[in-house]
Amino acid sequence: MHFEVVKEFLEEIGADWIEIDDEIHLEPEIFFEVWKYVGQPDIETYVVEDEVVEPGSYDPPEMKYTDVKKIKRKKAYFTTLDGKKIVTDYVEFQRILKEKSP
Repeated sequence: MHFEVVKEFLEEIGADWIEIDDEIHLEPEIFFEVWKYVGQPDIETYVVEDEVVEPGSYDPPEMKYTDVKKIKRKKAYFTTLDGKKIVTDYVEFQRILKEKSP
C-alpha cells in the first residue's frame, strides 16, 4: 500500500503523525491500527541511540550538560510500497499486540 492511502486513513481516524528523515512516526496504538488496516505486513526493527539528560545536570559556566546517559531504543516499522517507513516504539507495540491478541 502507498503512503497516500495510509495518510488518508490517518486523516479519517483523526490521528497525528510526525515525519522525520522520510519516516512517519506514530503512537503505538495508531501504528497498530494502521498496521491492521494495511494487511499486517512484516514488521522489521532497528535500534536508535538517544541521549538522556539527568535533571539539574546543566552547568551554566561550561554551557553543557554534565550528566548525560546514552540509551538504546528499539523501533518497529513496516515499509509502504513507495518506500516510506511507518515507525513506532517496539516495546509498546509488542504490549499492544499481546493485549489485542485472542
